[in-house]
Amino acid sequence: MSKSPPESQQQINEIIEAEEKALTEINGAVDDYALHRIEQLQKFHNDLNEIKKERLASVNWNEKNKLTQKLAEKEAYNPRSFLPEFHNIDSPYFASFSIKDDNPRIGCQQFLLGKQNLFKENKVVIVDWRQSAISSLYYEYEPENEYDEDINGRERTGILTDKKRYTIKARSLFRIEGDSFVLEKKNGEWNRSGDDQPVSTSTRKEESAEHHLCDIVSLISPEQFHLITKQYHGCLRLQGSAGAGKTTIALHRLSYLVFNYPDKFRQDKCMVLMFNRVLRNYVAAAVDDMLGPETVVETFHSWAAMSLRGLGLKKISFSTGVPSQYDIIKKSSGMAALVSEYAENAKDAVATEHLFRMYSSKSLTQKHLGSDFEESILQGFRNYYSKQLSEINSQSREIGFSDAGVLLRLFQIRTIAKNPKASNPALNYFDHLVIDEAQDFSQIELECLFNATTEERSITICADPNQQILHFIDSSGLENFKLSLQKSGISSEQLTVSYRSTKEIMQVANHVLSLDKIEDGRRGEPVFWGKYPNRDDALISLEEIVRHEQSRSPNGLIAVICKHKSEIEKLYQKIRTIPGVRKDPRKFQPGVLITNAHQVKGLEFTSVIVWNATKKNYNDTIGDRNLLYVVVSRACDRLAILCYDTPTQYLKKCF
Repeated sequence: MSKSPPESQQQINEIIEAEEKALTEINGAVDDYALHRIEQLQKFHNDLNEIKKERLASVNWNEKNKLTQKLAEKEAYNPRSFLPEFHNIDSPYFASFSIKDDNPRIGCQQFLLGKQNLFKENKVVIVDWRQSAISSLYYEYEPENEYDEDINGRERTGILTDKKRYTIKARSLFRIEGDSFVLEKKNGEWNRSGDDQPVSTSTRKEESAEHHLCDIVSLISPEQFHLITKQYHGCLRLQGSAGAGKTTIALHRLSYLVFNYPDKFRQDKCMVLMFNRVLRNYVAAAVDDMLGPETVVETFHSWAAMSLRGLGLKKISFSTGVPSQYDIIKKSSGMAALVSEYAENAKDAVATEHLFRMYSSKSLTQKHLGSDFEESILQGFRNYYSKQLSEINSQSREIGFSDAGVLLRLFQIRTIAKNPKASNPALNYFDHLVIDEAQDFSQIELECLFNATTEERSITICADPNQQILHFIDSSGLENFKLSLQKSGISSEQLTVSYRSTKEIMQVANHVLSLDKIEDGRRGEPVFWGKYPNRDDALISLEEIVRHEQSRSPNGLIAVICKHKSEIEKLYQKIRTIPGVRKDPRKFQPGVLITNAHQVKGLEFTSVIVWNATKKNYNDTIGDRNLLYVVVSRACDRLAILCYDTPTQYLKKCF
């Protein structure tokens, strides 16, 4: 990124020629490395086979033992361990930077950054971005900045002279982003772009026609890089507004830890916990790309179910028939203390008997829950589970989803009491956890996760109280959990800039929360406000807007978001003739998704159409306010808000 933009066509041609030549050389190095790796692996296997043949043919036991030892020594030098496969063949690097170091022996050098190291004749030609000693020069400095860094134990000083980003697809260069210019190749021709802004994540998704969570290695800001590489021990709590990059930073931090401290953070002993199955599917591809398939990506309930089976409770099943009105009791912060006291005195019993006996205890519920709930509510709770307890038998194994954390925590405590060193996927097991959307986890669920980590207690927690959408979650639980984490060492960071949405979109989102107007952020288009006299007129406008959005972004993902699930089918029937319209939120290909508000947490879309943002749908509760904030802030580039009834009070002044 040179400070002086190229002014003549000749200068532009020289930049393009130099960059295409550099890519051609790297493509050749990639091919050479792949060939060298195949040759070394083949030679290794041939040598092993020869030794095995000699050992098999030998009749002398002394010679057999020597050949066995030789075989073991040979296997210790398997080329797979020091010649890893280079996976990023189609796009080997994403950025470059140049320095002029004060040490004349180093002098002027250029570095290429990629997602993997690449070697050519024992020389590094692409540096993995996770090698922070080198990559910090790219992420934390701008051209003409002086640097003063400790690199491999030595102080280095100098000037960053140049910095660029690239879009490389199918081994060809399509975009060069400098500090003051952008060059793009379209239809085989290079031109200077009128838009000198860096490529956003939404643009990258449209270009790839893939809308899963993507990595941000080329777009990491100095603030984000600091958080990713800040520490390798203890707990980090990331808090910030929607689109500030909490989840992305957490995943990149985990990738950084696994790369730099592989003995301490083993891939198969790391887990990413997501809020629901849609969000799990959304991040799974990114986790696989950054960390590998060994890393576990689960929802809390799926992990808890597997953990309970691992503790021997193999016949437990979850039923939607359990009364949901009691979820607020089970998710309250007082339940954590209740379980702890019960576990100290509980005798052996079947799992469901433990659960029902604990729930129906008058003394325990009054002691730990009496200050939070009216006695009539607790009495109904106790009566229901007292009846369940009286009817229990060897076949009774059905519990509710909200019981998973309670039962798992109970058995964690009981297992630790018997064997403090017990280790399984439910206890003392994970080297690192990423807990996303922690504001919608109960205290007892967070305690389950905490105790599932090894005694070093390495956790990254992402939370935003303004995005808590489950009304039955006791918000004090997260703060109580934070206090317990302080014993293990926790640092908290507040992210302030939204990288997802335009400034215009975030101004609406912040208006919902009655927050101050934002000053930072990329500029975009005005928000569309549609107020209609009746539902039919609103539906006609909806179809027009959807078709218009599709024509503007053929590879975009457009979301029509309604409040309730019951509305999805009605809207689908109205616009189902539009190509690409679907109801399945698990697919992230281009098109139009009709979904409800509770399914979109953590996701992002090219454009969002909020259906019928009325007072009835988003009424005067903290839960509905937060839900509307979540819905609005899913939009990256464009936002339309439609209403055919009395507008919600959170947007009344906007219509």
